Amino acid sequence: MPLFVEYVRPAWRISRDGPRDFSGGEFWGRLSVGARVVEWALNDDDSVTVRHPGCRGILAALAGQPSEPQRYRVCTVKAPAAHGGERTWWACPGCGRRCGLLFLIVGRDRLGCRRCCRLVYRSQYRPRGVGSRRRG
Repeated sequence: MPLFVEYVRPAWRISRDGPRDFSGGEFWGRLSVGARVVEWALNDDDSVTVRHPGCRGILAALAGQPSEPQRYRVCTVKAPAAHGGERTWWACPGCGRRCGLLFLIVGRDRLGCRRCCRLVYRSQYRPRGVGSRRRG
C-alpha cells in the first residue's frame, strides 16, 4: 500500500517570493513538517539551514534516550516565470529536483520531495485488480 501525500501533511511550502517570506519576512523560525518540528535559518545565498530531530531521535525519545538532531542545508532555485520575473523553488536535498513542497516522513532523516519520499496522491492511486474505466 503506498503512502499518500494527504496523510503526511503538513509539508514545507515555498512561498511565491522565496524563503524570505515563510514567516512574515523572518530570517529564522520553527514550523511543523509532518510530525516533527523543523528549525530553519536563512543563509546569505538564499539557501536555508534546517535542524530537526532525526528518525532515530523520535524512537529514542519514546524510549527516554536523547535524540540525534539532523542539520543540513536546503538550497533554492530560481526559474523564469511565465509572465516575466522569477519564481523560487526548493532544490530537493535528496535528488536535487525542483519542487514546491518538501516532506519529512517517518523513517527518513531528511526532507524530500514527493518522489524521494515515494508519496502518491490518493486520486492517482488505483489498487491492483481494479480494471481501468474508459470514458466514452
